[in-house]
Amino acid sequence: MKILFFITLLANLFFFFWQYNEGGFDKPNSSQIAQVENQSKQIQLLAEVEQIPSNNLTVTANLNPPVQTIASAQTGNNIEHPVFKAPVPKPAPVVVPLKKQCYQIGHFATPADADNWLKQQAGLYSAARKLSKNKVIGVSYQVYYPAAARLEQSRKNLQIAKSLGVREVFLIKEKPFLGDLSFGIFTEQDRALTTQRSLRAKQIYAYLRKIPKTGSLIYLRLKSEKTKSQLAPSLTSYQPKLTIETVAKCH
Repeated sequence: MKILFFITLLANLFFFFWQYNEGGFDKPNSSQIAQVENQSKQIQLLAEVEQIPSNNLTVTANLNPPVQTIASAQTGNNIEHPVFKAPVPKPAPVVVPLKKQCYQIGHFATPADADNWLKQQAGLYSAARKLSKNKVIGVSYQVYYPAAARLEQSRKNLQIAKSLGVREVFLIKEKPFLGDLSFGIFTEQDRALTTQRSLRAKQIYAYLRKIPKTGSLIYLRLKSEKTKSQLAPSLTSYQPKLTIETVAKCH
């Protein structure tokens, strides 16, 4: 056993001195460490090996991952991020129908004139209704002598006027001018004044009064979405000129 122990001891001593002589216990220098680190960072990528010449197969990998740009991010289906959410559609505008206004247009000479005019308006109006109104359409001039206190005296005045050579004279027997002597009704004021002067020449001091002339006029009540100023051109083509006024109801 002692012989085996000494043999093992001598072998260990021999191995120690051999490693010492070979430099196995020396510290590695910095250049060697850098070379090892550089070699450890050099990686061969299979995709790159296929693209480069066969005589230079060693490439350096890009350790920094590619940065995704905004443009590439927008091409994805990123709808959860607040920047790339789909826009909310705007509500459709509410269309409010225009309110139709009721107008009264006139006057027309006859109902047929009103119908013909309405046919020419090309849909400007609707819900048309004809109506007739009695209105003052002019004035007449009457030459008269006032009634006496009693109707019997007015009859005597009538006889006196005739005796003076007046032919156009008569006694009014109806109210409101009961008892007056009328010397004529004239449409022109000048003719009435001429008659008045001729009576004064015969010592009959007659008076002059206006009598309104009324007539039945035809009007149309109809509806339109347009204003009065917008409808004005449709009224000028009719003669005599039509008038338009706003009314509360068409019926």
